[in-house]
Amino acid sequence: LERLCARGRIARSVARHTQSFPAVLGQIGLAIPCSVDASPMDCVAGILGCLCIGGTQAARRALEAGGVHRRRKTGPLAGVKILDLSQVVSGPFGARILADLGAEVIKIESLTQPDSARGLGASPAMGMGSMYMSANMGKRSIVLDLSKPEGRRVIARLAKNADVVLQNFRPGVVERMGIGYEALKQANHDLIYVNLSGFGRTGPMAGSRVYDPIIQASSGFCEHNADEEGSRLASQFIMDKIASITVAQTILAALVAKRRGAGGQEVNMTMLDAGINFIWPEVFSEQTWAVPVVPVGPQSHSFYRMWNTIDAVGALALSLSTDHDWQNFAAAFGKPELASD
Repeated sequence: LERLCARGRIARSVARHTQSFPAVLGQIGLAIPCSVDASPMDCVAGILGCLCIGGTQAARRALEAGGVHRRRKTGPLAGVKILDLSQVVSGPFGARILADLGAEVIKIESLTQPDSARGLGASPAMGMGSMYMSANMGKRSIVLDLSKPEGRRVIARLAKNADVVLQNFRPGVVERMGIGYEALKQANHDLIYVNLSGFGRTGPMAGSRVYDPIIQASSGFCEHNADEEGSRLASQFIMDKIASITVAQTILAALVAKRRGAGGQEVNMTMLDAGINFIWPEVFSEQTWAVPVVPVGPQSHSFYRMWNTIDAVGALALSLSTDHDWQNFAAAFGKPELASD
């Protein structure tokens, strides 16, 4: 690699065969902000300089010479450093929300098992799916071989100066690798360590692989979303995304607690808890009370539907929650006699 870098062959080859700079980054597993006027050739040359030279000062000079400049993060979370070891959507999207608020988020990806979200959605190049980009934009990136002690030691070094570590491996995995909370807090007692799992760290489902459809079904959402053909999944990563929002709130609360003197802590959060909390007002309205109750008024699923037009040109979405809404609807459709129905 060093010989090829010295001769410039790799830089010329990658720049010649790649249509876009994001694709270059994807192929070599890096995400580094680049100045708008830098050509792919310049950016690749800078990155390869970073890979080949090794020293931070030399790497920075190589990157800047190639037109790559690290932008200073701004926003309410500027100065907060987060290590994102999570994959797919639920963790990465939550960390991206915090990156949007100014946090420095470092995406740590496994060399042997890269994030499977790379294959989801539209993609201009192999391994750069739109789902992956949406969940990870605004982050810095590093690829490590987590199967080797050297890769795990890099995580331990990064955690020394981090505020937060977020991970969504199955329960017990990070502990076996030696990068769990107990291991990393030895060098950083103020570390906030967030474990995001599907069903929790104990119980019969603790070790199960979990994806969005499993939580949709387990939470009761599919039954509530049923139609004439039976229970239905939403065609969205709805439980992944509500878990993302919830984990972002969780991290913000832990950061506030730390600022008030609570120090670091380990936080355990489940996708199932987040999902049930999200759908509770509609799905579990009868379980809200400690005494038996009778539903009053139409249930949400009865009016969450589309109404086809007679001419079949399109469909209407209607939301008529009050008598006033109904009267306005009757007048707008030229049926004033329905206003008092």
